[in-house]
Amino acid sequence: MQKKHPDRVVALTWNLDHDDPEGAPSELLQQNVLDQLAESNIECENSIASDTTQDVLEHYGIFSLPAAHVFGPDGKLVKTFEGAFSYDEDVERLIASLLE
Repeated sequence: MQKKHPDRVVALTWNLDHDDPEGAPSELLQQNVLDQLAESNIECENSIASDTTQDVLEHYGIFSLPAAHVFGPDGKLVKTFEGAFSYDEDVERLIASLLE
């Protein structure tokens, strides 16, 4: 959706695979994340959480991965998708409806 509407949609990915509460994400993890994004042809901003997965999930009230938050033009959360969902059928459909 960001490629179709670069002036109206911003996509971000956030990797939660870092689980060392004492250190920063390793270079190996960072490279693995970049490789996975390239293999999936995902071109957007990406961050790797420096907090543990459990801390991030608890903070944002997420119970299942993968998860996707969709925010409206006003910056407010519209919907959170968790677990079994389709980006094409669920997330992109919702974003398209917000762009109408």
